[in-house]
Amino acid sequence: MPAKAKATSESNTYSPREEEKRYFVKAPQKGKKSWVLVSYYLKDGNRKKRVYVPLADELKEKVVSINQRLQKGAITENDVQTLLENLIQKQYDKFEVQSRAVRDARLSEINNKAFNAYWVGHYEVKTKTKDKSSPRHDIKKALSLIEPLSIFTAEKHELESAVIKNAASPAKAARAIARLNEMLRWMERKNGSGGRLKLEAPEVPKKKIQFCREDEFQKILGYIEEENLKLFANVIFGTGLRIGEALALDIDSFNKGIINVEYQIDKKGELVPPKKGSAGQVVVVPGFERYVERWVELEDKVQYRYSLYDALYDATRKAFPKGPNRVWVGPHDLRHSHAVHLLEKGVPMTQVAQNLRNDIKVCVKYYTGYGHTEGTVAMLKRMLQK
Repeated sequence: MPAKAKATSESNTYSPREEEKRYFVKAPQKGKKSWVLVSYYLKDGNRKKRVYVPLADELKEKVVSINQRLQKGAITENDVQTLLENLIQKQYDKFEVQSRAVRDARLSEINNKAFNAYWVGHYEVKTKTKDKSSPRHDIKKALSLIEPLSIFTAEKHELESAVIKNAASPAKAARAIARLNEMLRWMERKNGSGGRLKLEAPEVPKKKIQFCREDEFQKILGYIEEENLKLFANVIFGTGLRIGEALALDIDSFNKGIINVEYQIDKKGELVPPKKGSAGQVVVVPGFERYVERWVELEDKVQYRYSLYDALYDATRKAFPKGPNRVWVGPHDLRHSHAVHLLEKGVPMTQVAQNLRNDIKVCVKYYTGYGHTEGTVAMLKRMLQK
């Protein structure tokens, strides 16, 4: 039974109290125009088991009215998000007793004031940041982790302890502290000695990446039937481009094995600058130039963005059945595969970082520790003998 249908049937067998319901705002999916307000509760209190429930008629009518105003051009998408978040706030304000997740969606008056000032004074003027929905969510979430403390007055150790205690993992705590440090720097908050107040993030365990080696990649390709999807996969593996960057490739951006990355196509299908600071040149792995040459000649590449996910999902599971040596890769994992491929060919980490257009620290974090091949062992021995 589809997950959505299952959730509906379960919601009929249990009527959660209003204060147990939780809400979130969902932007329009591809091909749609309306924003959605979603309501759910956690089955048996399990954070991994969401059961979605219909909105109350009164709330549903308000959401419809907001979308109608958007479609008439009376308000912007940012206005829609603010209005829907205000609706959620009013729903939560009806109840004195709140669950932790409900409290997570709320900010005290003082922290909300800090957020609004920071958002208007900092993010609204960052014209290069086109999609502001993600940072908006991240900043509010970070502030919610320090409640009921105030970001204006709480001590350094209080803020750090609150984030580490309330975040679901060290990685999420580190991400929240990075956001809070951005705010603290903008606010020019000082520490006890008069220097800039800066929170210390917890140590994050090394994240294990998913990748495939070239022989595994070729085996996976054997289970993809659509030629243009094979082409797409070869381009990412052979260049390390992000998905949106590969979709934006054209004839003018490729010359003699070198790609000039100046644009990407975002999830809305719009041509925008690449990820901040990642414009630059990419050297194509020898032997993969022919795939890039064919790829840049295709006109409608955007149609393959999501179909590549499905194709790789099916192909990897056919190529590598369940077992200890199973390979799991998606489109972005082919970028990781490109990096590991370069390292195993003896390319220095600094050059790998340059080809990926990543900070060297990021590459060291993700790609250190992969085994030598015969070629890299021989190269290292030659270098040490000099």
